[in-house]
Amino acid sequence: MILIIFQCMLFLIRTRAYENLALQRPAWQSHDYHGKETEWGAAKAVDGKYIDRSSGGNQCTISANDEPTATWRVDLGGVVSISVISIYYRTDNSPNPGSFSSRFVGFFLYVSNTTSKDDGHLCFHEIQNVTGTPIENQLISCSVHGRYVIYYNERKPGVNYPSYYSQHAYNELCEVEVYGCHDPKYYGDNCDQLCSEGCLEKTCDAMTGHCLNCLPGYQGLRCDELCTDQKYGQQCSLQCGNCSDGEACNHVNGTCPWGCDEGVDGDECQTPCLPGFHGKNCGQNCSENCKVTNRCNRFTGECDGGCKPGWRIPTCQEVCPRGYFGINCQDSCTLYCGRNGSCDRITGICDDGCMEDWSGPLCGTAPKISDWSHWTGCSATCGGNGVRHRFRTCTGVCTHIALNQSGNCGVQQCPIDGSWGAWGGYSSCDKSCGGGWKLRFRKCNRRSPSHGGQPCYGDSMQATGCAMIHCPIDGGWSTWSDFGQCSETCGQGVQIKSRTCSNPRPRYGGRGCVGPNNASKSCQRGECPVNGNWGSWGHFHPCDMSCGGGLQLRLRECNDPPPSHGGLPCPGQSVHAVPCNTDQCPDQMNATLSSNDLFG
Repeated sequence: MILIIFQCMLFLIRTRAYENLALQRPAWQSHDYHGKETEWGAAKAVDGKYIDRSSGGNQCTISANDEPTATWRVDLGGVVSISVISIYYRTDNSPNPGSFSSRFVGFFLYVSNTTSKDDGHLCFHEIQNVTGTPIENQLISCSVHGRYVIYYNERKPGVNYPSYYSQHAYNELCEVEVYGCHDPKYYGDNCDQLCSEGCLEKTCDAMTGHCLNCLPGYQGLRCDELCTDQKYGQQCSLQCGNCSDGEACNHVNGTCPWGCDEGVDGDECQTPCLPGFHGKNCGQNCSENCKVTNRCNRFTGECDGGCKPGWRIPTCQEVCPRGYFGINCQDSCTLYCGRNGSCDRITGICDDGCMEDWSGPLCGTAPKISDWSHWTGCSATCGGNGVRHRFRTCTGVCTHIALNQSGNCGVQQCPIDGSWGAWGGYSSCDKSCGGGWKLRFRKCNRRSPSHGGQPCYGDSMQATGCAMIHCPIDGGWSTWSDFGQCSETCGQGVQIKSRTCSNPRPRYGGRGCVGPNNASKSCQRGECPVNGNWGSWGHFHPCDMSCGGGLQLRLRECNDPPPSHGGLPCPGQSVHAVPCNTDQCPDQMNATLSSNDLFG
């Protein structure tokens, strides 16, 4: 039955016009059988002949005896698109299961772009535990691109294999057929349909046309669907940043076409605002009236540490309203300020002075009044309208201050102790998961305590457990790592720190962490050397001689800029001289004339 299924599947593959890409291609095996290199060589497995699957038919590859490993491979001539690989193992023309399945069992089948199996994709490997398996005809589905098909088996010393495995490893392959499309950019029954434009490197499965990998920004079997759910990039695996108003980012590169939401900046809206900025695209300055100047919440603009005196929280852009002053406008003007009750919004000093009998900068100095004395004894012990008195003294202006008080006493009734009413029904569970409580209550109202009577004894509430299932656990950020090294050796640079969504990891359907996993800050590595540079030449000074040849000088200074922090001084000279008044002086000319007279 298995053989019939194999033959039907193979017939279907061949009728679809898939090419046997391995036929007559160069082949190699690790251990030729000595003296039978031609009759049983590696090429026999791709010569298209396997009617006689015995050693005497010379149509099969047979490797040397007594080897711990056996490797055979075929070179397909270039990278091709493979769909299925069929293997016909040696049977000596006996019905399945034959006597050679113990040598075939446990084999590995790889497809690689190099001659090493370790660089390749494992298409098939099973540890069979039933004698007579696997069958000698294998049809293995392996949708992959590659150049080399590699068969490998092993019987290594010290490894405990099942009892019916052969003692040594063999290649006894009568035929290996590789079906697919020669050009990995095509697929279909006749390999005449182009793979989707969204496929990475325009390559796809030879049979279905499904992309093996997608270009960045695409998803789906044929990579013809854009990334969704705020994802972008390769395999739609990257999370969009905080684009403006929750808009999706570019599905390929993650940039935000309409700018950033509050608190972030950058093309991908994943860079937190620098200190001193807040709002969308970090486009707003923090208030100068913040208690810590120009430092505020990057999302809301709320000042760090509140406001300077006289300014109103949260953004410190508004002055204190009338009647309030001080830090965050949290102090009220005194009730005893003058006519309009207003005061200076910074100091609290009353604008119009103090009300009568009050003094001090904040009008807070009042007349000095003693505490009330103890009450006198009651004129009646109970059941009547007794009276008691107390007194106090006043120093200063006390025109409107009462110094005597009287009160009723002795009118209390006898104490009545409380008694519980009936229990109410249980409330709904306070949680939908993770273990909660539902409650019921009773009141001390069957007879309420009064006149100093005792309260009801016992609990007014009963609780019972409910919703004993796991709750989703949202992801939480780990603590930030230490900042890394400064990006510059001198001057202003940047240090970066990171964190991971592992404290805790999201579980039971919980949400992932929100926010960036990297943060940066500026760093200063000392001033950079500044080389000196000459300033402009000054004007020429007057000539130092009126005749007979003199010099005119002009100067310049090394100050544009001057050398600093170990920088080089200015090259060249600071003084420039040119000749001037080169005519002979008059006394020199007279001397010349006299000489001519004498000798002329």
